[in-house]
Amino acid sequence: MILVEPFIPPSPVQLEFLRRAEELSAPCWCFDAKLNVTKAPSSAGDAQPGQFIGAAARRCIADGELSWNAERGLLALPDATGVTIVDLTSVAAGLPRQQLVAVLKNYHRDLQQGNQDARSIEGFNQQLTQSYEEVNLIYRMSKLLAHSGDPNAVVKTMCDELRLTLNYGWTAMLFADAESVLMPLRNTIVSAGDLPCEDETFRSEAAAIDMIASPKVRTMAQCSLARRSRAEVLVERVRHGEAIIGILLAGNRRGEDPDVSSSEIQLVEAAAGFFSLFHQNAYRFAEQRQQFIGTLNALSAAVDAKDPYTFGHSERVALLASQLAAKVGFKPAEVEGVRVAGMLHDIGKIGVPEAVLRKPGKLDDEEFALIKQHPEIGYHILRDLPSLKFHLPGVLHHHERWDGRGYPHKLSGEQIPLIARIMALADTFDAMSSNRAYRKALERDHVLAEIRRSAGVQFDPALVEPFVTMDFSEFDARLTAAKENHREQAAQ
Repeated sequence: MILVEPFIPPSPVQLEFLRRAEELSAPCWCFDAKLNVTKAPSSAGDAQPGQFIGAAARRCIADGELSWNAERGLLALPDATGVTIVDLTSVAAGLPRQQLVAVLKNYHRDLQQGNQDARSIEGFNQQLTQSYEEVNLIYRMSKLLAHSGDPNAVVKTMCDELRLTLNYGWTAMLFADAESVLMPLRNTIVSAGDLPCEDETFRSEAAAIDMIASPKVRTMAQCSLARRSRAEVLVERVRHGEAIIGILLAGNRRGEDPDVSSSEIQLVEAAAGFFSLFHQNAYRFAEQRQQFIGTLNALSAAVDAKDPYTFGHSERVALLASQLAAKVGFKPAEVEGVRVAGMLHDIGKIGVPEAVLRKPGKLDDEEFALIKQHPEIGYHILRDLPSLKFHLPGVLHHHERWDGRGYPHKLSGEQIPLIARIMALADTFDAMSSNRAYRKALERDHVLAEIRRSAGVQFDPALVEPFVTMDFSEFDARLTAAKENHREQAAQ
């Protein structure tokens, strides 16, 4: 018999194979790679002499291949940890020996492959676990690419996410003072965590980093910020097209290992790419918005030019309406939408004859009918522009009245869109506060009293009190400028 050496547990593959062999009443011996016996049959009285078993094990380990000794009835099956010897001489005689050998070989091979697959999956799972936060960061950053909110807030969020994922003490974006940088970000530092020094010192030392040099990991010997952090600093360029518009930095690495890993370098590279894409998208959006606002200003100026008495009217209505919207709780994006609607609310007057708009006296019924068409004319001009969908109700319904006696559709109460109810107040206030061809501007106290008197009749009563308590100083400054412009035009 073979003596069992100090016990070494069999491998999982060997144990599973032993279970199957026991079902066939086939004694098995398990050896490790050093030919130590890790398991022997519990009852081996009729088993073959040990020298044959040991010889089969040595030969199988030496050859590294499956072996079948038909004469001795021994099947040797190697695996990654050693070899299993199966004695088939005691198996029931009725079972075809060659077929049994083939079955056991195939089963052993399948176990080996399964074990290898399991190890591969385990390693892959470890890599997935390590990469999850990095992938999740990239996903979160990708969702921010189309964000049209405050650019500083978006960049701050990106810096926060990157710092937490890297487990660094701080991350920061330093933007250049250049025309290619979006105005809100120009010459700014956006950071997360505790910077190693004051902002101005950080700005100076970060700006001194040579971005043309190739190392993305700057050591304490290469970088003053690294010396301040007492750890390596990761540095990556952020571009807008071909121009370098800033640098992304990460420092004060946490954990036992102070050295920056290759995966961290790659993650910072990816983050810098997202910063670049976000900046390009935000820059294009800002350009498009500027062009859009320029077009609105041109349109409102074209309307105002038809009647010198209404110079600046659309801008002042936009100002008042947006201030009221903010005061009653509109979100910033909605406030801006109300302001744009104010700029556009009278665009339909382009289709009204100048003789009617400039008439110094009272309009007759036919002339007033022409004036009453301007909300629908404006609506039809703008309705095919998808970006103006929010603003259209303010253009179409700003002459509706709370009591249902307005135009063009005689809506009443809350049937009137809220944006139009806001616009109605701002429009009427400016009209009463401005000089017109047919009358002088009314005194402020008279205007406010008339507004209050019309609550629940012409205007939404819930809006009147917030409106009359607003600060009108900016409105007054614009109105004064408009009156001065009218005097200059009249003098010419």
